Amino acid sequence: MSDLKIQYAYKDGKLYNVNDPEIKTGDKCYWVDGGKQYEVYPAKGEKQRAHFRCMPGVVIDANRAFHKDCQYYLQEIKRFEFDDAIIEASEVLLEHEAAHRIKQEIPNYSMIPDCLFLNAEGNILCIIEVWYTHKKTEEDINKIHKYKIITFEAKYENDFKKPTGITKLFDGTGPSFDRAKVCIQEQLDRIGRLKSEIREQDKRMQKAREFQPEFQAMVKDEIYKWINEQATPQNPTRAQG
Repeated sequence: MSDLKIQYAYKDGKLYNVNDPEIKTGDKCYWVDGGKQYEVYPAKGEKQRAHFRCMPGVVIDANRAFHKDCQYYLQEIKRFEFDDAIIEASEVLLEHEAAHRIKQEIPNYSMIPDCLFLNAEGNILCIIEVWYTHKKTEEDINKIHKYKIITFEAKYENDFKKPTGITKLFDGTGPSFDRAKVCIQEQLDRIGRLKSEIREQDKRMQKAREFQPEFQAMVKDEIYKWINEQATPQNPTRAQG
């Protein structure tokens, strides 16, 4: 599978991006899925982007590996952008760990979500589902509506960092949706305040530039005045303007 380019793998029990300085050529690493470990090693050549490669004889499903890269990237950056808005998480849980967290609030929850976004208090913000080889079925969507957790489906093609499309599978009312709306509004408010501060700073800088020649002339006059005041008959030095 020469086209398999894995971006994330485990080393000494910790998940790493292949570009992390801790990952060196020759390191023994593992790609993990479904409780199984697959031995991989980092390839950091100059002609193509760095990636983890399978050891000889090890077979990994390329579609599944790309799917996991999309999940791990969201977990790494802890943010999701859509419709000019941003959801920022303090923690992102994946699959079975995410399902376990949801069951604490919804005991009959029976799905395995791709990514679960949590805020600083540990409250659920939203679910992000990765659509690469197949999208959610009508049955899945019906369950999502029943559980009432705001859920997006992000479609990916070739770049695990950039979805090519985003679908809102559930954006109705409910505690999760309300918290997500608050988070989004806070981000928009912060952007608005930053823009206002930038505009005010630009105005102050413009006024300073306009006042600079007048200020320089005023300072020059004051210096000449002071020198003239210091002049005495024994030292009749006078400033010349």
